[in-house]
Amino acid sequence: MGGLTDVIETKILPVVSKVAPLLGSVLGTPLAGVAISLMSQAFGVNPSDLNALNNAISESPEAAIKLKTLEYEHAETLAKIASTDYDTEVEDRKDARELAKTVDYKDFLRHMAYIVTAGFFCALLLLFCPIPINPQGRELLSMLVGMLVSKWQTIIDFFYGSSRSRQGGLK
Repeated sequence: MGGLTDVIETKILPVVSKVAPLLGSVLGTPLAGVAISLMSQAFGVNPSDLNALNNAISESPEAAIKLKTLEYEHAETLAKIASTDYDTEVEDRKDARELAKTVDYKDFLRHMAYIVTAGFFCALLLLFCPIPINPQGRELLSMLVGMLVSKWQTIIDFFYGSSRSRQGGLK
């Protein structure tokens, strides 16, 4: 990405998540601005200056106490924001599963899942077998494995449900 999102994801989120996990979970949603605004008020910095917020969190000896207090005071709101993001994911997946049952492309979805799975394991095999591959090719293969593993996880979540789900996947 770049810019503001990088500062949140690489600098602020890891520190906040260790001390105040609920507050950190909100930083990972599209409504991260709410958490940034609350933290900026607590540390007395401008909400639009994420580097100043990061410095205030890193340099303040009472940062952990302030973050925990902030999380405690706004726990209900933060929990609603975090669950809303999860509910959106669940609804999206549920809609896709319902569409897959009603529309006649259930076999197509399964075949695509087989192709992605085969591609994932073939790329892994190429990456870890002692086959001479130039450094640029190995780097591209590593990126391909990363992309395929994320798509493979999406397929597993779609067909079998995620670990947070109470219902099964596509039947």
